[in-house]
Amino acid sequence: MDNVVESGGPHDAERVPAATGRAVIRDRRAVRTQRIAATLTVLVPTLATAYAIGLGWQYGVSLLDICLFFGFYLLTLVGVTVGFHRLLAHRAFTADRWVKLALIVLGTWSAQGPVLHWVSNHRRHHMSSDSEDDPHSPNLSGKGIWGRFKGLCYAHIGSMFAPEVTNYVRFGPDLLRDPDIVKLNRHYLLIVVLGLLLPAAIGAAVSQSLWGAWTGMLWGGFVRMFVVHHAIWSITSLAHTFGEKVFASDDESRNSAWLALLTGGEGWHNTHHAFPKAAIFSTSSRQIDIGGVVVWSLEKLGAVRGVHRVSPDGAKTKSLL
Repeated sequence: MDNVVESGGPHDAERVPAATGRAVIRDRRAVRTQRIAATLTVLVPTLATAYAIGLGWQYGVSLLDICLFFGFYLLTLVGVTVGFHRLLAHRAFTADRWVKLALIVLGTWSAQGPVLHWVSNHRRHHMSSDSEDDPHSPNLSGKGIWGRFKGLCYAHIGSMFAPEVTNYVRFGPDLLRDPDIVKLNRHYLLIVVLGLLLPAAIGAAVSQSLWGAWTGMLWGGFVRMFVVHHAIWSITSLAHTFGEKVFASDDESRNSAWLALLTGGEGWHNTHHAFPKAAIFSTSSRQIDIGGVVVWSLEKLGAVRGVHRVSPDGAKTKSLL
């Protein structure tokens, strides 16, 4: 059992006891550190992307750079939606150790914070979705156009600068007991940098030039990171504001086909909130869920097991249509 991440039982995210600590920490040093990290997270990929676009406008963008962007974009999305979200945040399936490690590394390439931060924040979101304790709801800033706009801005980016830090001990005690997760969490910056250097190395090897290394890092690294950021952040903002409410849930989550396409399946957000334990978010063959396809493929290979799914009876019971 040492080689798998357990699903269910006392480590289940939905069973984390309140006695493990406060939901948030308001220590000044911790808040300041988080705000510095958030500033770098937003600013660095944005500036690098603006530079890459200017460079591309002047010299063009090579097919290699386009391939690096889409390849690393897909890998990073899989890390976030399958690893951080479905495996760790919700224990929606059980994975071999090598799968867990690979998914955490790929998810960390998104540079959306260390794995402990990401998963704990998401579990806190589910515990209080669209209520006052939700860390990033777009629906708490008032009514009308201005209130909606402020809420969307807060949910998309502003929440990262909130004067509080989600308590890992409260929301991630199972994660803290996993030495693999703790070690990868500690090496967050190193993994993020490696996610930039790898496309640079591929660009250099294929083009046989330093220029290929530079543009490979820009498009496969920083631009990819920028687009992943705003795709995933759109789930916390747009997917709680626009779209279709298909299933009964205690929040304002919505389903959006175009967001699902951009985020590897995360856009089926109302389905996810109605059935948070399900590892596959799509409920019909017409719904694109890349993350679900990855989970299904790994299951067929025997690398994951215990995959939770939305049952037909459960879907019928919660359906609003």
